[in-house]
Amino acid sequence: MKAITLWQPWATLVAIGAKRFETRSWSTHYRGPLAIHAAKTSRDIKRYRGRPKIEEALARAGCSFDTLPRGVVVCAARLVEPVPATGRQGFWEWGA
Repeated sequence: MKAITLWQPWATLVAIGAKRFETRSWSTHYRGPLAIHAAKTSRDIKRYRGRPKIEEALARAGCSFDTLPRGVVVCAARLVEPVPATGRQGFWEWGA
């Protein structure tokens, strides 16, 4: 199985279904199972604390910024169809 590393809180947001899309500058021909790995370092955590949508999504799943796992695979996903990104609009879809 292939894997992709995401910074936290993004890896956990994918794992709990609150983030369904990931943008990258490169393309891939791969389709299929994909392990979502949480980066070991916490580069983005301070940057995103206090953002209501992120805090609420984590809280609904019983998580917080202080309990986010690091350096581990947090879930498996399926890469179905990459779509060229023409901008950030439209790529943020938050779970209910």
